[in-house]
Amino acid sequence: MIGVTPETNKSDVSKFMSEHHLNFPVISVPDRRSLSLMQFRMSPTFLVLSKDGIIEHVKVGRITSDEDAFGIVTSSLQQDLPKPK
Repeated sequence: MIGVTPETNKSDVSKFMSEHHLNFPVISVPDRRSLSLMQFRMSPTFLVLSKDGIIEHVKVGRITSDEDAFGIVTSSLQQDLPKPK
């Protein structure tokens, strides 16, 4: 899992991550075109990527813990599972 932010101030990002007890890497992408290609609509936007780098799920809105993020990932995986007969 990797966070993406248009924020370029590393201190502000680190402070936010620390205050919300988040423990995953975050990259800064200030370029609007690149953000658009990633379906980034507003901050925060959470992307679930396949192992091939395909965007599988987009969650727009605040995520306040690793548990929230894990729930989004697992629910996106469950959507891909075949339905029981």
